Amino acid sequence: MAGLWLGLGFTAGKSIAITLWSAITAPFRGQTGGATAYKHVAITFARSFFGTASIEQIQLSLSENLRGALLLSPWIDFGTDHESFRTNADKDAISAESLGRWAEALFGDTKMDKYTNPTDAPTGWWKLLPVEKIFIGVGGDEVLLDSIVSLAHKMKTEHPDVLVSRVPREFHVEPITDFGLGLSPGVQYQAMAAWLNQTFSQ
Repeated sequence: MAGLWLGLGFTAGKSIAITLWSAITAPFRGQTGGATAYKHVAITFARSFFGTASIEQIQLSLSENLRGALLLSPWIDFGTDHESFRTNADKDAISAESLGRWAEALFGDTKMDKYTNPTDAPTGWWKLLPVEKIFIGVGGDEVLLDSIVSLAHKMKTEHPDVLVSRVPREFHVEPITDFGLGLSPGVQYQAMAAWLNQTFSQ
């Protein structure tokens, strides 16, 4: 794996834009959605404002909470034994096999903990998240569906403003794929746009 680049952009202390870019090399060349291996890193950065992570973290001092955080098809659990891996195996753009290779390339022998695997976070961990609103988008045809829904449920019990947008018959990060191919915006894309407009136009 080569060229992981992380960029943070700040706007008047209100938001952080995390840009993830990766130069995909073998064994990932030619596979759909290679950059998805880094999506869960956004959660790690958000939580790294507090405590000590097992991977290098960025410490930020905030005078106020971030206005919002958008998580689209977040890869936040490295297990592949969820039921959705079986039911959506032939529907999604990614597979258990590709996720396994990405996990190995990204973490290797790194010990998994609540930062690298947020679904293992203890009760109360999300209460300290310095974000006012959270959007979690997931497609009904994703192999990651079960783990994302599980995390969303846990976050909703601890955070006052979490919107979960579950769209039937959409695959992993479909809004991004559609946009890249120049296709008309789908249901999830429109839901994301509406949430972003409402959250950041205030």
